Amino acid sequence: PTAFVIENVIGIVSLFKGQIKDTIIEEFSKMGYKVQFKVLLASDYGVPQNRKRVIFVGTRNDGFEYPEALGTIITTEMAISDLPTLENELGEIEMSYVSEPQNDYQKLMRKRSNVVLNHVAAKHSEKVISTIALVPD
Repeated sequence: PTAFVIENVIGIVSLFKGQIKDTIIEEFSKMGYKVQFKVLLASDYGVPQNRKRVIFVGTRNDGFEYPEALGTIITTEMAISDLPTLENELGEIEMSYVSEPQNDYQKLMRKRSNVVLNHVAAKHSEKVISTIALVPD
C-alpha cells in the first residue's frame, strides 16, 4: 500500500524503553515508508471518548500532516441518546430508534441504516452487577 495507519494506546511509545515504537519505525522504514507518530486526543477528532491514542502514519511518497482538532466535542450523550434503553431486556439484533436524530453526529451514524443493529447487552451475574455498582457516577 502507498500508506498505512496504526492506532494504539499511548503506552506503546514508552513500552520497553521505546523499543516497540522504534521497531515499528525501523521495520516500516526498511519497507520504504516514511514513518511518523503523534499522540492525539480522540475527542478532538469527533470520537465520543476522552482518550489519548498514538497514531503512526507511514507513507511511501508524499508527506503527511496530522489534521487540526475539530473544535467540537461529541459527548457520549450526543452519541447514544437516540438508542433504545435495555433496562429490563437484553435487546435484539434489530431495533427501532427511539427518536429522530437529535444532532449531526446521530445523522451521520444513521446515514446508511434506519434501524439499530446488534444492540444486545450481556447478561451479567450478580457478582458482576455488584462490582459495577461500586463504580462512582
